[in-house]
Amino acid sequence: MLALAVLGHKMVETFGMFCPSKWLTVGVGLRNQHDKEMEMKWSAMAVLIAGLTVAGGVAAEEAEPKAPEAIQYGGSFELKDIIAVDTVVANPEKFAGKTILVKGKITSVCKKKGCWLQLGNTSTPEKLVRVRMKDYGFFVPLDCDGQTAVIEGVFSRKVLQEKMVKHYEEDAGKDPSKVSGTREELSLLANGISILPR
Repeated sequence: MLALAVLGHKMVETFGMFCPSKWLTVGVGLRNQHDKEMEMKWSAMAVLIAGLTVAGGVAAEEAEPKAPEAIQYGGSFELKDIIAVDTVVANPEKFAGKTILVKGKITSVCKKKGCWLQLGNTSTPEKLVRVRMKDYGFFVPLDCDGQTAVIEGVFSRKVLQEKMVKHYEEDAGKDPSKVSGTREELSLLANGISILPR
């Protein structure tokens, strides 16, 4: 910026050197040649300053990165009030059969298609909420583990048969032979998922 200002000053000085007043003609509305010479110099300075101002503004805009936005998968949300996943798992009977808007951390995701994910705390796997996509209509990234998500859907409690338990283990990249029997699970059938940036 300083270099441009010095360059502009030199341009004005040079302009004045090559445009002595004795070469100028008195213009309409000017009192004398000196007035016209000064007007031309000030006009050049005004153009230079305006250019520096615009350049500075453009540079400032380019230097300001935009904050990353959440990415929406599936449909848009209809509800406004967000409930923490901890609140839901602490009292599942209260929310069973209801459409809710819940927020939590993604602890695991289907590593084959991204067709389901789990919300909750990894230290208490019995309190995780498995989220499936309504009508198998959309999927989430396979590497969204650890990100925070806001999800709208119908909450329920269900009992998974052993076959499905093993299927989910395999989808998660785990060894299905290490699980057996049925499993009670908290479930959310999602119509829309918003995943926040890391």
